[in-house]
Order: sequence, then C-alpha cells, then structure tokens
Amino acid sequence: LLREERQRVLEGASSCDIECDAICNFRGIHYNRVVLALLRALCDPANLVIVMNCSDTEEKFYRSKLNSRHVHETATNTKEREKMYLEGGIHFITTRILVVDLLKNRIPIEMITGIFVLRAHTVIESCQEAFALRLYRQRNRDGFVKAFCNSAESFTFGYGHVERVINNLYVNELFVWPRFQQLIQVTLKKYEPVIVEFHIKMTPKMTSIQTYILEIMNYLVKEVKRINPNIDMQEVTVENCVTKKFHKILQLQLDTVWHQLSQQTKMLISELKTLRSLMITTIYHDCISLYATVQRYRKTEYAMNCSGWVLLDAAEQMFETAKRRVFNADDEFDPEWGAKWQSLSDILRVEIPNDIKLNAEQRKNKSAVVLILCQDNKTCYQLSQFLMMGAERLLLNMALKNDVKVVKMSKNYQKIEVTKGIEIKIHGSDAKPSADEGTSSTAQLNDPDELQGEEIEEDPLDAYQDSYIMTMTLDGAAEQDLDVSTQMETGVFSQIPPTEREECVAKPIVCIQTFKSNTNDSLSLETTLRDLDPQYVVMFHCNVTAIRQLEVHEARLRRNEEDRMKVFFLLHAETIEEQSYLTNLRREKQAFEHLIETKR
Repeated sequence: LLREERQRVLEGASSCDIECDAICNFRGIHYNRVVLALLRALCDPANLVIVMNCSDTEEKFYRSKLNSRHVHETATNTKEREKMYLEGGIHFITTRILVVDLLKNRIPIEMITGIFVLRAHTVIESCQEAFALRLYRQRNRDGFVKAFCNSAESFTFGYGHVERVINNLYVNELFVWPRFQQLIQVTLKKYEPVIVEFHIKMTPKMTSIQTYILEIMNYLVKEVKRINPNIDMQEVTVENCVTKKFHKILQLQLDTVWHQLSQQTKMLISELKTLRSLMITTIYHDCISLYATVQRYRKTEYAMNCSGWVLLDAAEQMFETAKRRVFNADDEFDPEWGAKWQSLSDILRVEIPNDIKLNAEQRKNKSAVVLILCQDNKTCYQLSQFLMMGAERLLLNMALKNDVKVVKMSKNYQKIEVTKGIEIKIHGSDAKPSADEGTSSTAQLNDPDELQGEEIEEDPLDAYQDSYIMTMTLDGAAEQDLDVSTQMETGVFSQIPPTEREECVAKPIVCIQTFKSNTNDSLSLETTLRDLDPQYVVMFHCNVTAIRQLEVHEARLRRNEEDRMKVFFLLHAETIEEQSYLTNLRREKQAFEHLIETKR
C-alpha cells in the first residue's frame, strides 16, 4: 500500500465500530486496495459484512485476493442464503436480492456489522441502493456504512447533489483525497516515471477541419440557446461539447426538462453529438474513416431531415477538405498518414533502441516490453495493422473496405498488395484486378452514427479487440545472436497470441491496449501494468486516469530512477485534444474544491 492508502485504511479501520463515512479519490488511484485491506480485517465469522453495488470484475478481484471460506457467493435458493447469513463473513450481494431479503427478513438486520457501498456517486434517492440502506438503518443503528467512489465530478452535477448523496448513504463524514493533497503529491513525486513529451502538429488539413467543425458547433449551440431562452443551458457550451463527458453533462442538465424540449432542439442536440464524433474521428482515426463518414452526411436524405448545418459554408469546406486528405489535386488516391503514426514509428525504431543501448549494462539484454495505450478499439486495431503492414497498405485496405470510390491511384499505391479477400475496384476503369480469394484477416466495417461512452462505436463491439500483443522477428537463424535494440531497429512486427508470450523471452514485446476493456473494466490497465511491467509506455492518446495509474504503479514499485519506466506522450498541442485534456483536469480540480468547501 502507498502511504496515503495506509492513511485511508487507518481512517476506515478506526471508524468501523459505529462511524459511517464516504471516501472520494482522484481518478487513477482505485479504491480497491483500501477496500481489500478493510475486508481482510473484517473477514471473520463473527462479522456479517455486506458489499453492494459491486461489478462482476471487482467481485472476482476481491474473492481471488481474500481467498477465504468466510467469503460467500450469492445462493439462488432462499433457504441457503438464510443459512449463509447466519454463518457471518463477507457477502457480495446484488442490490435487488439484498432488498428482497431485507423486506422478507431473511437476513438478520440487527446482526449486520456493516455495509460497503462501491461507486457511491451513483446512489440517488430513487435507486435500490438507497432503499436498501434505508431499510438497514431503520433497524440497525450500530452498524457502519463505508462508501467509496472515484468520480468527484459526479458530485457536482445538480443542485445540492453532495448533500443528497451523503443523506442517502447515511454517512456523517466525507474524506476527500484529491491529486493535489500534500501526502499524495509527496508519495507520487518521489518515484515519478521518466516523461518524454512529443508535441505533434496536426496537418494543415486536419487543423482546417477542426476549425470548421468548431464553427458549426458554435452555430448549433447558439441555436439551442436561442430556441430555449427560459431553460438553463449553462452546461451546453462548445468547450463541453468536445469533452468525453459531454453525454453525461447533457443527460444531467436536460433529463428533467427533456419532455419540454421541441423536436428541433432535440435534433440540434443530436447533431452536436454527431459533430463531436466527427471531431474525434478527425483527431484519433485515419483520413479514410473520416471521409467515409462525412460522405453519409452529404446525402440528400440526411440534408432533408437535419437542422440545416450541412448547408453552411463551413460544412461544405469541411466536406471538401476531408476529401482532399484522401485524394490529391489530380484526384489520385494519395491519403495522408495519421499525424502520430510517424512519431510512433520513430519511438519504436529509434528512441527506445537508443535508450536500450544506453542502459545495456543495467538491463543485461533483457527483453524490452513496450505498452502502447490508446482511446478505443478501432485505434488499437489500426495501430497493430500499421506496425505490421505499413501505412500505405493499411490505408489502401481501409479505402477498399469502406467502398471509397477510387478512379486513379498515385504512384505510391499502384504496386501495393492488399489483404486477402478484398477486391480492388478501380471505378471508371475497365481493369478490375483482384486479390487471391480467401478470408480477410480484418473485420468488416459498419457505418458509424452514434457516440456512446468514451469512444466512437462505429463498428460492432466484437469487430475489434481491446488489446493486441506483438513481437519483432528477423529473417534467418542469426536472430538469437542479436541484442534487443538491434531487433527493434530492424525487426518486423508480427502478432502473437497471448498464450505464446512466454515463448518470446528474448524478443521485444509490444502490447497495444485501450485504456479500458470492452467490459468497461477500470482494473484492466492496472492488471496489465502488474503482469507486463513494461519498461516503456507510449501514450498515443491523452487520458487523465491512465496517466495517474502509471504514476501509482511506479510509486508502488519504488525503483531507482534508472530502472523506472519511460513514458512517451504523443500530443497534438494547441488543439481540441489538448484542450479536452486540460478541461478534464480543471473540472476535476474544481469538483474537489467544491467538495472541500461543502465539508466546511
């Protein structure tokens, strides 16, 4: 445990008799270790402890770590559950079953030692968790309630939200642990990883598209506020539109008045989400994906059913610029590379091998492990394909799979082989060469339209994986005689199954992973860092939570400076990407300041 985690455990343990409290952490340091330490202290048949609002992943984590016969599963039979309650120990129960058992008196409420509530910010007066706590507190005044959360911003939405959540949890103390807390700063600063920032300029065409999208968004925001002068639209701003929490901000701001909004207002809000998805596609994905997406919005059917933003001059310029990113002035297929692709290649082929050579004595030719972190599954897939087949072949495959009409091709793309199973169609020409018949190694893409959660769901959930593990191989038998740095400089990337990783002990390992897994598992990155222990991490996208997790991981290991991981940040400076990152930091800081002021 870190020093501040030990402090939180002591605070929680000292109040486990009758005190009730809530703990709010900054994003990046999970409450799981604090909860685990408290559960270990209470894992005894003399105690009856309930853990509620716990995800399946969290439950598996706690069960595996506790590994005790006093940790019970939820039985399907009511008689078995009644018997297990009387045996004491720790019980992971779904809220629905807990409410029913409390109402039916199947659980001895007076004998409950205490209740742990995870993700406390989601507990509102009308939900089952609040009802279960009310039933518990009506008949048990001595048991404790321990609530934990990692989202300070969630407490700031709505009037008096902090007070209402605290009342619903029946807690009388709120412990706040922001990133700027002195103990946390001292703990993380002492063992911070080595940071290398790459400020990458977007191409002029990308910058122009960003400007056009912001101009259209500004127009739509003004229209929303003009049509609804009597409704509070304070949170509907262009700045909030480009943050990843925009859908949650809209939901909390407009849910209570949604039935009062006109159809035109609802359409404008939907189009703001559409434009946000275009912005993210511009910055995060390739030019082919953006071009294929904007083509749908140029159709007459869409123009007839939208608010009219596609008729603006900025929209027309955006459409034309998106096309020019794919075709040159002679209308030849000549797409732009992703703005960060070359920098990523330089890091893997130059920066990391040079660093390995400089630290050869300390590392003793150990296998280099590189972790590349990105925002979504599609980027994860594209980066793996970029490393294995190169930019030109990847972009050509993407164009063919997205049915982009190609009349003629530039010299760079005329002799490129495509993935098996994809037919080359040159529109407007009699020649139709095709690749060998077979099954494509890549998934068929579907059209995007909706932005959900923190990423653009342009494809089916199972179209791409959330992680890929690759290694570098060399031709010939001399591969084993070369050091790791030489293999990284000259080797060819190839994908390996996770089960074969142990066989690649002497080869460089490159793992590409999203910040969160498909199951929205907040522990996935922490698990990867623990299992792989990478020497190098490449942040292809910026994410506050992931950056904090890297800090915490290094602080736990307490290594010497020369042995610490090296983190490469790839950032589009002075762009929406940087602005969104800074906005998230500012909102979190303001949320904690609000919580601290509320405590007073």
